[in-house]
Amino acid sequence: VQPVIEVKLAPEVSGEITHLNVEDGDSVKLGDVLVKIRPDVWISQLERSEAAMNQPEKIAIIASGNSFSYKTLLHASQHFATHLLDGSNDLDGARVAFMVDPGFDFVKVQWGIWQAGAVAVPLCITHPLPSLQYVLEDTGASTLVISHQYHDLLASYAQAQGIRLIVLDRLPE
Repeated sequence: VQPVIEVKLAPEVSGEITHLNVEDGDSVKLGDVLVKIRPDVWISQLERSEAAMNQPEKIAIIASGNSFSYKTLLHASQHFATHLLDGSNDLDGARVAFMVDPGFDFVKVQWGIWQAGAVAVPLCITHPLPSLQYVLEDTGASTLVISHQYHDLLASYAQAQGIRLIVLDRLPE
């Protein structure tokens, strides 16, 4: 039995659907983790959601037994976007690949990438290096965001290819 992480967004967040459109009860596999989509779940650009702005204390995500409010998610993703921008105003559609375990950090990184004006390229946590290299090369990713556990797998490749590497766990709070 695979672990299940339920990512539940309030129904008010069905605004601009840009990445995932599912049927009731569908499941999506993210690496080794099966994400069960509940009937009222839509993944959208949360920063554009009225619910996120007008009801900041409302629960946005439930993952790994923890609840995260819109306020927490927005603050964390904006903080990450600021780091990603590194003084720029907009990444202007640059491809940013990321390899982060499913859960709050995955959503934080994905929305931070969107907030910075980039295109998010999620990498499968179970794929071997040649498959990951193919995706990085095919998408032309200029930045790679990883959790520390993927450092040994991807750091030397990113350096050799001139890809900016951000280790999520090493960012300043």
